[in-house]
Amino acid sequence: MTATTAAALREAANRVIASDGGICVIAAGDQPVHLPLPVAGVLSDRPAEEVSHGAAAIREALHRWGWVRRNAFMSISTMTLPVSPQVKLTDPGLVRVVDRAWEPAVLT
Repeated sequence: MTATTAAALREAANRVIASDGGICVIAAGDQPVHLPLPVAGVLSDRPAEEVSHGAAAIREALHRWGWVRRNAFMSISTMTLPVSPQVKLTDPGLVRVVDRAWEPAVLT
């Protein structure tokens, strides 16, 4: 998996905040890939074809980054559901749900 940095995490978060929701992938050496989802932070007001292309770009960026899940888009979309196992993103940070342990946001 490609490493990330605190600066990349901050830029991705700021892009999502500026668009009132969405998904942003910033991998080392790549241009940011951002899918704005401004309707309640999870839906788009853009035409379906445009959203489909954006979702495909997110999926491709995740695979280039090293995200190895069968459905990359769905797995990243459920990262904020801390009721399911694995590592989840919460307000206080990353939590390993089954172990009830915190994970570092940036590996050094």
